Amino acid sequence: MAAIPGAIAQLANFAAAARRGRHLSLNEVSPTNSLRPPSLSAEALPCAPVPGTEDAQDVLRAAEQEHELAREVLTDGGPRTAAVSGTARIPARTDDELATLESKLVWIFGSPRSGSSWMLRLLTGHPDVAPVNESYVGAHLVPVGGEVEAGEYYEHGERAGDASYFFARDYMPVLRPLLHELVLRGFDNQLRHMGFDPVPKWVVIKEPNGSHAADTIVSLLPRSRVLFLLRDGRDVVDSILDAMLGSDSWWAERTRQLGRPPQERLAFVVQHSELWVRRTMASQRACRSWVSRSPATQPPPWKNTTVGDLSLVQR
Repeated sequence: MAAIPGAIAQLANFAAAARRGRHLSLNEVSPTNSLRPPSLSAEALPCAPVPGTEDAQDVLRAAEQEHELAREVLTDGGPRTAAVSGTARIPARTDDELATLESKLVWIFGSPRSGSSWMLRLLTGHPDVAPVNESYVGAHLVPVGGEVEAGEYYEHGERAGDASYFFARDYMPVLRPLLHELVLRGFDNQLRHMGFDPVPKWVVIKEPNGSHAADTIVSLLPRSRVLFLLRDGRDVVDSILDAMLGSDSWWAERTRQLGRPPQERLAFVVQHSELWVRRTMASQRACRSWVSRSPATQPPPWKNTTVGDLSLVQR
């Protein structure tokens, strides 16, 4: 337990470095072999986890629980957004219509517990905004916790050069256009079922739990936009600890059957510190690729975050 302050203290330099645009390295927060992140027992899962995926199972379960809580907050505990009947045939969009939809997408990237739910709630009531609370597109495109320090996952991931990997680097020239169309047609279908037809001016997608894939998402959807929320990593981990391991927290109430013992708190801190770094690195790369486009497609210049500057988003 005494090592927890030290583990959190390592995050002190990362937030400032991220704000300066400095590349972060996972080596700076890598745990020792004796401090592996906690994993769920097979009895706590509906089926035994595939060997080597226990950490991902844990993270995805946490993301699902947090998403449910965020939905309740965003809707004040009311029912989910009413969906239009799925029986009616939905006409296919043309390529030009899909390109228009892509330009309306705004991704909220960053770590969970960084204000993304608050931001989406602020925007939800605006008539020009269609809110999407955690599409999990990023979690399906890139494995949770995938180490991609060198760059975008499909180009630099640990299996990018593996011929047995479905998304290997050599296959992506064929697959990228197909993934691009799949995601856009999926969002088009989703928005229509959510009742947004016609689609309003902006589609704001809260995606903190998929932010480890932020640069992959932007590479597939280069016309979409990015809103990167950066919170000090120490505060993020402290907030997660309070929300998920506090004795009276919503997470503790819902997951007592998982039986996470208090002595695993340090491993928990290490795990979520690493996740914060990975999500921050990928979000940084997404932002850099976004602003490095040709002048014809570059976003307006940003100064300090003021009402006047934020008004540029609507132009």
